[in-house]
Amino acid sequence: MTTVPLTGEDPHRTAAALAVLRDTGESAADAHLAEHAGWWSDRVLTTHEGDAALRIQHLRTGVRAFPGQLPPGRVHTAATTAVRALFRRPQPLPEVEAVARMAEEVHRGDSGNAQLGQTAEQVRNLVKQHLDTRTQPCRATSTSDALSDYVAARTLSAQGYACTVSAKTGDVVRGEISRLAGSDEAWSVPESVLLLQVSIAAQSDKRQNSADIRAVRQRAQDALRDALAGDGPYYRNISASVTELSAASTTLASLPGRSSIDVADATVRAMQNIALLRGRIPDQPDQNSAIDGYLATVAQAQLTGASAALGDVRKPASKAPLQKQVRFYLQASLRAGEPLGPQDVRSSAEAALKRTKDPLDRITVTTSATLALLRTDQPCAVLDHDLPQLKDALARATGRYAQGSDAVKAWMTLLWTTTTECEGFQKETALESQAFLEQLAGEKTASNPTARAVKAWSIAELSCSKNTKAEATRGVALDTFAADSDPGEGLGLGTYAALRAEETATVPCSEGLKEKLKG
Repeated sequence: MTTVPLTGEDPHRTAAALAVLRDTGESAADAHLAEHAGWWSDRVLTTHEGDAALRIQHLRTGVRAFPGQLPPGRVHTAATTAVRALFRRPQPLPEVEAVARMAEEVHRGDSGNAQLGQTAEQVRNLVKQHLDTRTQPCRATSTSDALSDYVAARTLSAQGYACTVSAKTGDVVRGEISRLAGSDEAWSVPESVLLLQVSIAAQSDKRQNSADIRAVRQRAQDALRDALAGDGPYYRNISASVTELSAASTTLASLPGRSSIDVADATVRAMQNIALLRGRIPDQPDQNSAIDGYLATVAQAQLTGASAALGDVRKPASKAPLQKQVRFYLQASLRAGEPLGPQDVRSSAEAALKRTKDPLDRITVTTSATLALLRTDQPCAVLDHDLPQLKDALARATGRYAQGSDAVKAWMTLLWTTTTECEGFQKETALESQAFLEQLAGEKTASNPTARAVKAWSIAELSCSKNTKAEATRGVALDTFAADSDPGEGLGLGTYAALRAEETATVPCSEGLKEKLKG
């Protein structure tokens, strides 16, 4: 696990979020759907390698998220290539049924496009050919995976394929449905999806108990509706992961004669933001909030005149998660009294860095430890350790991580701009810092305020530290980051970046975090 496991732009999660909004009848707000459809298509439909079943799953989500907006030729190639790759060897019935469902979903989303209609028909033919060439007939015989096999066989049969269910599998399903109908155990979203599918597949099966089927169906529907309508412990109070919410919404939306699907306001806002930011929002805030909370504290102190102080953090054990080490250093950089001893910081940081090969771990540990050293006479003590590895980490982060994360941009900006006196580090990484600055300047202006504020701040701060001129990037007003706003990846990031960009616009190269921590 990295210290800052923020996602970059994630086309699959973007599509899942948009699918939830479409399924529930909610607006995608300012997500620029046509642009997103093209972006998603470039990244997903042009990939014809890797796990075929996973490619089919991603394609199904995209067809739901962007109906009528995807290039028919690319959909055709992606679908047929993935299905042929999957069917090179015999597949279990649930995998075959997933392909058949994809054909129906492509057909529903064709908007009268002849090529998409032909794609759906060709996929159906591939399913039929695969079933016809199996050494075993299309028959659900499993007792260990009876529920999923039962759903697959019954669904394929309903779509016109010659599939049946063995009496033994049917008996196992009947017994399991009877047990579940009378139980009070809680069901997860994936379990509820499967059980709702079982209840639908069993509706016309005379071997099943209709009362038990109705009870299970109602409970599964209620569980999925609760997941969408309720608050929970997941990111920004949504109740489940984006993938799970997408599975819940599409299952409910596929019910015949379905009524409207209620969805919590927090879930709608989260899905809209995820769509808007192309999947850039982290799922687990507790693991991503170190730099956001730190900069929020610094900004609040500056705006209110109060002293900057994070909650007390005990010195972590030598083998504690690196995140705890990072938080300890950040807290130490703001606390009153004597700073940490340079040798203690250096030795603990070196020990932490020996435990990881991840470039973001190296950057966050090094930066936070350096911030803790700024009030000492050895601010470069950690930077001097293994510069080649840090140089490589910064290059990799610029090329891979920073483009998708405001938090990673913040870590890198702080590292370079608070260490101007560390000549060895600055000289050794001059090319990397210049590449980072050029990448920032060349990035397309984002629509969310946190990204815009971080970009403006980083460019201004890096230009000052390098004594170079860069084209000014318009900042973001501080009141954009009011306590009740929802700016994207981090309220603290946005507030601090907006404040610093405002300061440097008023007084070019005004004293930054380094001087404030030292003072």
